[in-house]
Amino acid sequence: MELPAEEFRLTLGRTPAQAHYSFGCPRCGAAVRKPAGEKIVEALTGAGVRTMRLVPVEG
Repeated sequence: MELPAEEFRLTLGRTPAQAHYSFGCPRCGAAVRKPAGEKIVEALTGAGVRTMRLVPVEG
């Protein structure tokens, strides 16, 4: 089953190892949270998934 981008949330932490994405299971409604590697982050941001940064971006 494919979920639309608005059903996902991507969270980026201080390090790449702290990145994760979450969504509600469409079958049972349970909250699901999984780690997000670089390729997953790129795919989700490219699909328009809402992203939250836990630390400010320097620059």
